[in-house]
Amino acid sequence: MTPEWRGEVPTLELLNRMVLDALPLGLRSGLVDTFFQRDIYFDSADWTLRRRGVSCRFRIRVDDRRILTLRTIGRWEGGVPLVLPQTFEADVPELEGEQALAGTSDPARRLRSLIDPALLLPRIQFETERRVRHTRAGWFSRGRYDVVYDVVTVRGRQRAQTFQELKLRELARGRPGLDRLARARWTARQRCCASSRAAPWPGPRAATARWPWSPSKGGPSPC
Repeated sequence: MTPEWRGEVPTLELLNRMVLDALPLGLRSGLVDTFFQRDIYFDSADWTLRRRGVSCRFRIRVDDRRILTLRTIGRWEGGVPLVLPQTFEADVPELEGEQALAGTSDPARRLRSLIDPALLLPRIQFETERRVRHTRAGWFSRGRYDVVYDVVTVRGRQRAQTFQELKLRELARGRPGLDRLARARWTARQRCCASSRAAPWPGPRAATARWPWSPSKGGPSPC
């Protein structure tokens, strides 16, 4: 799993400023890549998959890829893993999630061991506008990172909520290091929030931090 740091960004205005800011610690990057995707999470009316620690996601990407993913969370007792987490994923040709669930891909076949796909319906959706800066390694800074700026709209059956998030993903280890980069990014944003009187910037969160709908709690998460 790619090491990652993530944190909330209080406002869209602040996130947009961060995209234009110089990266800390002398890191360099190329042009900003923009990407869109929509994730639809399926479950039964009584949340059977969630109760079993399973998430089923149908992802539609702007590059015309459609991906079906089935994930199970691990279970530990006394620090000993009883069940290891598993992920089954495949590109699928179906245009709609319901069709993909009834298809013949690897995750669709495995899903049938858990529940009849006909009982599943869309429960929650994530619409993500993603901007990414890919850092370049230097002579003394061999670490490489993706700096990800997300605007995510979460839609349920009766409500919608939008939030902003910053992610730092470590692609290659080396200086300056993920922890140091996260601290530098956080400190810079705290100063910016103070000068602009924006809402306080949340502190750094560990790579295992999740949203309320996360797979670690049996539910979806934007990623």
